[in-house]
Amino acid sequence: MLAEETPNYRLSAKTGACQPKGEQTANWYVGYVENADGVNYFALEMGNKDYDKAFSERIPITRAILTQLHILR
Repeated sequence: MLAEETPNYRLSAKTGACQPKGEQTANWYVGYVENADGVNYFALEMGNKDYDKAFSERIPITRAILTQLHILR
C-alpha cells in the first residue's frame, strides 16, 4: 500500500501487530522504497510489554533507519 510519495521516493508499506495473552507484543512494519537507486525492501519487528509504546514507535523508528541509510531523502 502506498504510504508516502515525494519527488524523491515512493514508500509502500504495511503495519501489523499482535499480543498473545500474557506475552510480549509483536509489532512490525514491512515494505519497500522506490528511489533513483532502485528498490529497497525493509522489515522491522519489535517487541515490548507496552503495546501502545511499540505500536506508536514502529513507523518513526523505521523511518529514522531508512533516513540514516540514505534510502529516504
